[in-house]
Amino acid sequence: MYRLELTQSDLDHDAKTYSGSIMKMIETDYVLFDEEGHSDDFDKFVEFPLQSRAHLLSQFVNGFDIDISSLNSMEDYVYENINCLKNCSETYLKALRNNIDPYVFSVTTSILFSHPDYSSLAAHQQLLYGILLHITNSIRRIKSGNYHHDDSESLSDKIYSEEFRVAKEIYSHFEKKYDFNVSNREIDFLASYLAITGKYVSQTSPAILVIAHGEKTASDMVSYIRKTIAGDYHLDAIDYSENMQLNDLLELACIKSSELNQGSGVLFFVDMEPLTTISEHVIRTTGIPTKTIFPLTMNGLIQIITKSMSAENDMESLVLANPAAQNYHFREDDRDDFIRAVTERIIAKSVIFIDAQKIVDILKVCLDDALQMLRIPYSNDIAVKYLCHCSIMIERVIRKEAWDNRRLKQYLSQNHRLLDTVEQGFEYAAGSLDIKIPQTELVYVAEMFEPYLQ
Repeated sequence: MYRLELTQSDLDHDAKTYSGSIMKMIETDYVLFDEEGHSDDFDKFVEFPLQSRAHLLSQFVNGFDIDISSLNSMEDYVYENINCLKNCSETYLKALRNNIDPYVFSVTTSILFSHPDYSSLAAHQQLLYGILLHITNSIRRIKSGNYHHDDSESLSDKIYSEEFRVAKEIYSHFEKKYDFNVSNREIDFLASYLAITGKYVSQTSPAILVIAHGEKTASDMVSYIRKTIAGDYHLDAIDYSENMQLNDLLELACIKSSELNQGSGVLFFVDMEPLTTISEHVIRTTGIPTKTIFPLTMNGLIQIITKSMSAENDMESLVLANPAAQNYHFREDDRDDFIRAVTERIIAKSVIFIDAQKIVDILKVCLDDALQMLRIPYSNDIAVKYLCHCSIMIERVIRKEAWDNRRLKQYLSQNHRLLDTVEQGFEYAAGSLDIKIPQTELVYVAEMFEPYLQ
């Protein structure tokens, strides 16, 4: 007899997943093989994951087989049903497809796709399969006699009149073929399903653009997401390598955002704070609504992608749902390291003839003065915006190429106190560099502080 003691590393991926359940089936803490290399106990390790997966798939599919006469609220059930379907994987999607009657599939899709309002369902297989599976199950119950016929008057013909007409058209084919009558409640359910599904299909989800430092960091994360998460989402990546200039990154972000945007905006997922300002540039340049989430984590990205596929989530709710941001806390002792990194990686590559370190040292004093006068707490977010913008601004002022601003008079009349405070904050820079910063430039800096004012 041969004796083999199994360790966790000896088990394959599926066996690891189910090891707790399998171990209870084996009486000893080791597996014995006979002289021919066979072991009944070891066979359980091989067979159990497959059996368990099949059981889970069966449970999932059977969960959609429900007698609607038992429902208190059909619409609540439909919403739960759709939310579950929208996020199911390819494996579960295939299991749904295998349980749909071929005749039901043919007749129902033919009718639905002949109507312009429902032709878009072809691109949403999860939702389409939910409709087809319910019809399949309802016909099976009727044919088997396990059916509670309800003679109550229809309600959806008044609420969802068009959907009711389509639902009645679909069921009339099966009534003729199988010689039975479908209750109004069953038609009401299908009409509700079509109406609510239509809302989900017509509402586009926010697109997501992942930006991270490194040669392939963002691309690798997006590639993994696409391989593991099935569903309708819009996702792309930008790798911010050392060889990429900031202006090139900003231009690429605008191009990617224009390609990704489906009408609900673009959510930027970035790995560190210098990149949080990119979304603001995209808004100004393209007009596309954007928001930023940081710091970038794989777990956070997976959760946001999953939530983005629900029609109930817009960009605001996705930002609030980000688990990484909820656990992120700025540490005061990281400030100098952060500013040093911003200076080396961004500002030094953006300015042309002034010394990046010198200008940052001056602007740090100006920033602290402005924050103190405005009673705004320091954050890396405001620091990177201020230092990056103002270093380039000062270079323009020195070269006498200051930007014009047609909104100066209006802004001055409405925000003169804020503008005066910002100008006072620049006194150290003006004295040190012997320059005068025009108010047309100060407006842009003042607007930068507005979101942080209490």
